[in-house]
Amino acid sequence: MSDPGQLLAGKKILVVDDEADICEMVKLLVESEGAEGWTALSGPVALDLIRAQAPDLVLLDIMMPEMDGIEVARQLREDPATAALPVVMLTAKNEIGSIAGCVSLGMSGFVVKPFSTERLVEYVSRKLEPRQEPQFYVQATEDKGIPAGGYGGHRLIVCVAFESADGEAVINSLQGLPHVHLRTWYHEETEAGQQLTELHVRANSPAALGGLLNAIYEAGDAAVHSCDVVSAEHHTL
Repeated sequence: MSDPGQLLAGKKILVVDDEADICEMVKLLVESEGAEGWTALSGPVALDLIRAQAPDLVLLDIMMPEMDGIEVARQLREDPATAALPVVMLTAKNEIGSIAGCVSLGMSGFVVKPFSTERLVEYVSRKLEPRQEPQFYVQATEDKGIPAGGYGGHRLIVCVAFESADGEAVINSLQGLPHVHLRTWYHEETEAGQQLTELHVRANSPAALGGLLNAIYEAGDAAVHSCDVVSAEHHTL
């Protein structure tokens, strides 16, 4: 029986990754915080488990053989029964370009590997809070006549967390990016002496968001930890 004081108490979480050791490690991690955890080593198995067990959240690796995470995400968003399911995509640093494609499908949460266990648990707990998933998913399914959660023609309000030696220098390097407006940001010192920066930005398209993430990496030693689409509004590109 889970302790109500645990961050993930009573939640059901599915971990999907083709690497069994990563699956097991993350499963044990979420269970240590009170969640009921399952694992799936492939996309087809994950889809079957999601429909049978109705988890509260899915942690989904992007790069997998047979059926990758992007295809799993597409099928989830096209099915009204799973269109609003919170899904956190797990991506490696060298797969950062995949985030723009996932955002086009309506994915709103991304964690970049390697990740710290503490930050992953905190991130997942935030995604499970009420109203964390953009309400646009339901609106898209019922009103817009486009794939559920598809953000292709929407301005995105995005929160990006990254770590660097000098967060202010990275922010300065991002000024003037096309189709991107930096709104607010703050810096926090980490135990390792780095700066953890949380940046809120408006991007006019998934492609513009992809350009922002690439620019952060090109700024030097900066490393993205997570990326959240927190809201979206329709506009004509």
